[in-house]
Amino acid sequence: MHDVFVSYASQDQGAGSAAYQFLKNKGLQSWMAPADLPPALADAMKDPEKDPAELYAVFLRDSFPECRVMVCVLSRAAAQSPRVRQEIERATAKKVPLVPFRVEEGPLGDLENELRPFPGVEAWAGEVEDHLPRLEALVRQLLPAPTINLSIDGQSVQVPPGTTIYDAARKLGIDIPILCHREHMNPVAVCRVCSVEVRWGPKPTDRRDRVLAPACYRPVENGMFVSTHHTSCDVRKAAAMVTELLMSDHPTPCARHAEHHDCELELMAVKFEVAGGRLHGRTLERGRDQSSDVIAVDHAACILCDRCVRGCNDIRNNQVIGRMGKGYQARIAFDLNNTMGDSSCVSCGECMVSCPTGALTHREEVQSHAWDPRGPRPEPISADDLVNHPFFKNGSHKFLSWHAKSVVRRHYKKGDVICHQGEFGSTAFYIEQGRVDIFLESRPQPPRAAPARASPAGCAA
Repeated sequence: MHDVFVSYASQDQGAGSAAYQFLKNKGLQSWMAPADLPPALADAMKDPEKDPAELYAVFLRDSFPECRVMVCVLSRAAAQSPRVRQEIERATAKKVPLVPFRVEEGPLGDLENELRPFPGVEAWAGEVEDHLPRLEALVRQLLPAPTINLSIDGQSVQVPPGTTIYDAARKLGIDIPILCHREHMNPVAVCRVCSVEVRWGPKPTDRRDRVLAPACYRPVENGMFVSTHHTSCDVRKAAAMVTELLMSDHPTPCARHAEHHDCELELMAVKFEVAGGRLHGRTLERGRDQSSDVIAVDHAACILCDRCVRGCNDIRNNQVIGRMGKGYQARIAFDLNNTMGDSSCVSCGECMVSCPTGALTHREEVQSHAWDPRGPRPEPISADDLVNHPFFKNGSHKFLSWHAKSVVRRHYKKGDVICHQGEFGSTAFYIEQGRVDIFLESRPQPPRAAPARASPAGCAA
């Protein structure tokens, strides 16, 4: 199929040829009438005993040039050309996008009205050549995005260029195990659990790549036949071997799996039926870091997948976590090998959410006692209540449970002071019922000179 079909009347051959040649030189597969007519039809149209218009009408009806976009050179000659009108009608019937390329000023009759809704180029205001880049831009906007055709586990799929094998498999609903990647991260292909086999034909004897390819990193190519662990014994053995190597150096169960049973590595070991004890891990004690008030670090559970590094640096742009050391001494570090509590970590939790194992976990539920000395006595709100609250309805239940008692409900009587000027940065309020009056002083005042008083109501703080 051609990218572009350039249509013009014989009197507009100069403008039509210029547009055709320009688009062709830009790498677009172009077709031009009448220059690109089939030889048999071109010879038949020269026969004085045959009607050229009738022959061309039959050609359009039976074998209209397969194209993705049609460029119509518009002039008074085109408006009077039955052939051009036939081409426009046929393109409209086939739902081919049209780009009017107007090369002459003045009324074009019904043809102008037919093509008025389509965005085009008015080259009559200057030299035709000056407007060809704009014509190319319009054509490229209308061209459908190219697609790559490949097969994964016997299922065919079409995806845009640049798509990875992993994302193409997800489109088909094929699960590929992975530890170092998530869909919102840039792939780095460090765990190699997602390795797949790439062949260049449907038969097992067809040529295949010398080594397995990481699905999260390898872009798709036309003609690929990909086999995952679902259909290839070699791929399954490779994924199981990598999992066993990682498990040999991983505490079982780690803190995450012991509490929530969702360590991705340990679940993968169960999936691949990996039994421990065959391989021996490191004897070097890597230690723990309990210096942070929020996040506990267990270096022994770290598999160096770099998801925490990308979460901290690429997603949150905090630039705190990186790698240090080489070989078996490699591990994650904070700033210049500080403890996490002494680093510039802001405790956003992105590294903890990104970590697939128990290397980075929440230390404990946050028990905020800041409200204890306040009166009236605050009423703690459980995570179950918060998740149903209008303000927190889309929040994570686990995240809310981590911050138990840091959100409380307080009830005030009329005239009670909720907060004083200067304290507004220490907390936030959601008024559930009633109203409050706010008093602000424009000139400097003592810290408690301008209270906010509540009407009979309840509010969550």
